[in-house]
Amino acid sequence: MDSNPTGTIALFIGGGLLLLLWIAIIVVARVQVRSLGERLDHNWSDVEETLSRRHRRAKKLAREADKLGALAPGDMSALNEAIALAEQENQPLLRANYEDDITLILRRIVESVRAANRNKEPGYRLAYKRLKKADKAVAKARRDYNAMVPTYNFLCHGPLTAVARSAGRASSQYFLADKLKRKGTYKKPKDAKVLELEDKA
Repeated sequence: MDSNPTGTIALFIGGGLLLLLWIAIIVVARVQVRSLGERLDHNWSDVEETLSRRHRRAKKLAREADKLGALAPGDMSALNEAIALAEQENQPLLRANYEDDITLILRRIVESVRAANRNKEPGYRLAYKRLKKADKAVAKARRDYNAMVPTYNFLCHGPLTAVARSAGRASSQYFLADKLKRKGTYKKPKDAKVLELEDKA
């Protein structure tokens, strides 16, 4: 049987080009994953600070609403529980569930104060203005958080991460875990929790 040297050479050249392309993809993926991981690390720190301020503001304003009698039964305990669970959760995608619960509770408080304010009862106008301002701050914090989640999701589940894993590089979870280990707050990923809030109003 006659050999076909031209076909063999073309096959080797094609294989070599594919190998070079694969190596280039791996190199680019590693650089991109590291870059995005560092960006996530920075964004997560900013969001942590924003959410901490939000939690302090939420507790203060809930106490003010309670003094004015505009806090529905169970809202204070539900708020404290949601905040405690949020602060214990180190996984951004899971923590978002608790932040949603906090937002819902705060908006219930705002609605209660707004209803009381419509009745022109003394002292409620100032509380309503403060809570309305807090509600806007909550919405901004949530937008900031949402802006971070797609990056985190892409890092954990995107194609570049899969390529980087095949090259023996850690995924973006490494960057977050490493940061939390340095802070001494690292926990292994847990199953998603669902916080059931009973509205006793």
